[in-house]
Amino acid sequence: MSEIQSDGTEGAWPEAIAAITLFEEDLEAAKRFYQEVFELPVAFEDDASAVFKFGKRQRDDARALLAQRELKFANDLAASDRAKKAAEEAVTTANMRAHALADELQEAQNKIKELRPQLEAARAELEAKPVNDVAPLFGTELRDIRTKIERVKATTPPSYPPGFQLPGECFTKYGPVLAERRKDLYAIVERAYAAAHHVNENVRTRQARKGAHMLLGAIAEGGLDEAHGLAGEALDALGQAHNEPVESSLRRAARQVLEDLGGMDQ
Repeated sequence: MSEIQSDGTEGAWPEAIAAITLFEEDLEAAKRFYQEVFELPVAFEDDASAVFKFGKRQRDDARALLAQRELKFANDLAASDRAKKAAEEAVTTANMRAHALADELQEAQNKIKELRPQLEAARAELEAKPVNDVAPLFGTELRDIRTKIERVKATTPPSYPPGFQLPGECFTKYGPVLAERRKDLYAIVERAYAAAHHVNENVRTRQARKGAHMLLGAIAEGGLDEAHGLAGEALDALGQAHNEPVESSLRRAARQVLEDLGGMDQ
């Protein structure tokens, strides 16, 4: 094998490379590399260069190091390819799931559209349900509440009889029925029974402090007037008649006198 010389003649190729010159930006770092990796002493150095002499072992180490780097590069490339493939598969799976969810969502929306008329019809039917079967039951108890309150206020002085308590059994039993059928009416009736319950709690607390056998007078803070008025509003909302008002003994006597005088005039 030959090479062309600068003068145009042919010459033999060199059988080996005697030296390689590398230009490095960081001379100290390059020196540490050859000293630590190949365990070479510095053969020569000055301010601008350093010379290392490679023997057979160092050449073998260099080839091994190069082979290791090439293997690592190949492994990294393969791992990168696998990661890329896995990422592509994950994206594909995610897209397929997203499309499936979109289809499910659309199906659910279509089902809602189909059921909406039925739901609206059911709601309208529920709101139109009559309360005629439970309204008279509430009417009886609400009138009883008003009557008991009027009897307390008709006494002189106004006081609670022993064992006084406003009723609430009908609301406990039929309140849920009214709430299911007519929430608007339920709200009005519920306020009346809440006021009656407040009266009962007030009486129970005062009686416990004063003693079970002591006469308990009616007070403005007892909530009688509010309970009486709200019971009347509930009766009106349910379309039920009010109770006949309870007369005090004094009012009843005065009325009796007037009636007797009227009879005498005739």
